[in-house]
Amino acid sequence: MLDPVDEWLFLAYHYGLHHRFSGLKWLADIYYSTLKFTADDWDSLLRRAADAGLNKTVLATLQALERIYTQLPDFCRLLGLLTAGKALDATQVPDGAFDNAPVAGRQQ
Repeated sequence: MLDPVDEWLFLAYHYGLHHRFSGLKWLADIYYSTLKFTADDWDSLLRRAADAGLNKTVLATLQALERIYTQLPDFCRLLGLLTAGKALDATQVPDGAFDNAPVAGRQQ
């Protein structure tokens, strides 16, 4: 059984690679996993995503979540990249964009 953060990253990677960020079943699994996250889980997810080179996958997945679901935990929006009407194309996000993201629980 995977750690919840690793499971989220696996689902997001699978959703992007095999389903090209489409398909509600996969997105629903990711959404319900996201609802269980704490701020510390989110911080861990961002660190692991950066270590694995999955920043753009995380952003694209969050953008898909934001398009479908109206209620997301606050920490999903704290990156300053995801706002309705101003969502960035995940492929245009520079490497390192999450390095100093203001995430609750992270010491600034």
